[in-house]
Amino acid sequence: MVWAKPPLTLLPDLLDCREFVNADKIARAFSPFQLEMVSI
Repeated sequence: MVWAKPPLTLLPDLLDCREFVNADKIARAFSPFQLEMVSI
C-alpha cells in the first residue's frame, strides 16, 4: 500500500511560521453584539 504525503499547509510549511494567533477569535470576545457577555 502506498501512502500519500499530507498536503502542505501555508503557515507551518510554506512560510515556516510555527505559532499563530487567530485575531478573529480574540475579536469575537469583544463583539458589541453579545451584550449578555458584557459585565458592568
